Amino acid sequence: MKNGLLVAFRPKTNFEMQKNNITQAERSFLATTDWLSHFASPVIKAILDASIARDYAAGATIYKKNAKPDGIFGVISGEIRFSEINEAGQLFIMGICRPGEWTGDISSLDGGGRMSDAHAAVGTRVAYIKPVDIETIAERFPTFRRSLVTLFCANARSVFEQFSQLLMLSPERFLAWRLYHLYGKSPVTEDILLRQEDLAGLAGVSRQSIYLILKNWKSQEIAESRYGKIRIIDLNRLEKIFLSGD
Repeated sequence: MKNGLLVAFRPKTNFEMQKNNITQAERSFLATTDWLSHFASPVIKAILDASIARDYAAGATIYKKNAKPDGIFGVISGEIRFSEINEAGQLFIMGICRPGEWTGDISSLDGGGRMSDAHAAVGTRVAYIKPVDIETIAERFPTFRRSLVTLFCANARSVFEQFSQLLMLSPERFLAWRLYHLYGKSPVTEDILLRQEDLAGLAGVSRQSIYLILKNWKSQEIAESRYGKIRIIDLNRLEKIFLSGD
């Protein structure tokens, strides 16, 4: 799970979902993800053998807040966004899962309800592991549950860092930091689906302030916003903004 941001649309209540087998290429990809790569080969095989491929249309609901835990999800392609709605009816994304990242660890550990809504930001394919299979793997391999704790700790550290930066940085530097850490470490080749309203919620400022920030970034060929999307032009300079303020 990645750092949070505001998105342009609300999750659909009805969704299309298809169930397919995970291909060999997808198994190979998942085996090299940060979480699975720490396991011994027999554990990786057991996890992948238990995984079911699911395909969600853009905007489809994956699960609702407070829903009973129903397994772990690993993103193969696309993007999962975790959302909350405030008292004013504004939708915020609390986190993001991109390809190679896994989620569902908290509810799988404590048995509690889901902490937010989750939906597919774009067409998204995931590897899904049912709770009964999680328990079976945990019984066969005692280190598996400890690895769930490791996954949870990594996600918790990410959330703590997010709020720390929110308190310490200016809106422009915080916006640059959030975009870089969401999309800079594994850069996207296409424009990112984020409107100016979404970026305003991301930085905690008005849309007018975002307009001025983006106008400045465009003039310096750092990033530009168009047609409800943002394109990062110069990732190195975006990084420099949150590191030094320049």
